[in-house]
Amino acid sequence: MDNLDKSTALLNAHKTIADFHADGQKYSNKIKLVYFYPRERTMNKDWPNRLHRTMEDINHFFIEEFKKFGVKINGLPFERGSNGKIVFHIVKSEEQAESYNYYSGNKIYNEIKNKLGETIDFGKEFTFIITALSYKNNIGMEVFHSPYYGIPNKKIAFAVDSNYLDPELYNDKFRKITYQDATKGTVTESVGDFNSKYIGGIAHELAHALGLPHTAGSNNDSKVPSVPLMNNGNLYFRANERGEKRTAFLTLASALTLISSPLLTNSNKALFRKAMVNWKKVTTQFHDKQLSVKVLFESDIPAYAAVAYLWKPNNWPGNPQNDHNSPTWTTLVEDKSLFKFNFGQLLL
Repeated sequence: MDNLDKSTALLNAHKTIADFHADGQKYSNKIKLVYFYPRERTMNKDWPNRLHRTMEDINHFFIEEFKKFGVKINGLPFERGSNGKIVFHIVKSEEQAESYNYYSGNKIYNEIKNKLGETIDFGKEFTFIITALSYKNNIGMEVFHSPYYGIPNKKIAFAVDSNYLDPELYNDKFRKITYQDATKGTVTESVGDFNSKYIGGIAHELAHALGLPHTAGSNNDSKVPSVPLMNNGNLYFRANERGEKRTAFLTLASALTLISSPLLTNSNKALFRKAMVNWKKVTTQFHDKQLSVKVLFESDIPAYAAVAYLWKPNNWPGNPQNDHNSPTWTTLVEDKSLFKFNFGQLLL
């Protein structure tokens, strides 16, 4: 609800989840990272070090955001080698680079699955794919032709690498670059802006792979001028490091969703069991332009919170993928069987 204390909400949820998983078996799956590059090209310059810094920075972002709610997490469990470095599985493409474009996600996924099927348990393990699908055109402009989106039902997501991609360059606000992007066309911006947008994009798409939908947050998330990561906050990721006021943050709805992921609970209890819910009674009331909903239910898996989601595309009926401005409402579950929402005038 709009006046819900965020820290209290997440701390209470964290306790409920911890109690449920206390006797669970350890969940040992890791987030697997894949570097996919065209067979006729070399891999991008210094990519292992740049991408290690990139993924570590994203990892720290989630740690920092949960800390704001008063909850300590150890970060996202990326697969790591004996030296502590994040592991990247390298896959060379089966076809020429020109055969791939923004819409080639399933095609690339199938290639990687065929080559790494004995290394990665696709469909059960979360997999993030970073491609080197870009080239310099005849005027020296970098052109990206890579998928850049998440496919949550397959637990995968895609992003693209660039020689400019490096969190050490967030504060580079004077050097300009021009590039072409499949969804944005030709863009000229600072190297710092580029890194906010594209590293923020990796964080955003990774969150999709982990099950987070788009959201503009709710009134109790309002941190103007900051922007939710799962809205358009990826455009301003770490922008405060070069003196800008806007930056990305994690909404309460996103945090409440992510906190019960097996990647954070480290437990596989009830992981593959479908929750059985009995909706006993739903009561609605509309008075003085205020909509209230009360739901009484039973569940075999304890519920700790409820999130209401209003699908709001930019234009009606719109593209289901362009729902970044969809607001959410959050509330805690009372006595493991009741939750209530008061939507106020936000629906009007």
